[in-house]
Amino acid sequence: MVCALQGLALLIVAAVSAIDRSDTVIADLALVICWVVIGGGLLVIAWSLLKQRSWARGPALTFQIIAVAIAVTEAKLTTAYGWLIGVPALVAFIILVRGNQAQADSSDS
Repeated sequence: MVCALQGLALLIVAAVSAIDRSDTVIADLALVICWVVIGGGLLVIAWSLLKQRSWARGPALTFQIIAVAIAVTEAKLTTAYGWLIGVPALVAFIILVRGNQAQADSSDS
């Protein structure tokens, strides 16, 4: 569920970036393409997690680790908006890790 929300958020960011035109059209287009590819990839991973495909856990966990690292370094938790970004990213990471542990425990039984 977390991956699906992040994928949708990135697709929304892509749509907003496509609407917000600036002087650097080529750079904006490249950025929109990157957001669409990453957001679409996250939606595929989320769908695969719902279908309980074992290969999807690795990319989902990797993305969460990267997202937490970016959120913490960019947000600088010393500011008010830093807490608004950093805490949800950390909670999403913990949920994903605990979910992976629960799946691994249930498959061991």
